[in-house]
Amino acid sequence: MIRNTTGSQLVPRSPCTGVCQTDQLDICIGCLRSVSEIGRWSIASNDEKRAILAQIHQRRFAALTKQANLPALDSQST
Repeated sequence: MIRNTTGSQLVPRSPCTGVCQTDQLDICIGCLRSVSEIGRWSIASNDEKRAILAQIHQRRFAALTKQANLPALDSQST
């Protein structure tokens, strides 16, 4: 995250990696954003950007879990 020009609020950085290709689900294989999230990024509020980043983290975790052949975490589990 970077500070804006006033230095008061942290501004989330774009997760773009420059690898701009989408998979069959329209998710970028570089940054793991959906096509709509990519299109919205430049006009999204900081809170919306943080929500997009949270989605990216969830997608990355899901992909790593699947790749490692691990069971997905279930919010119902104790």
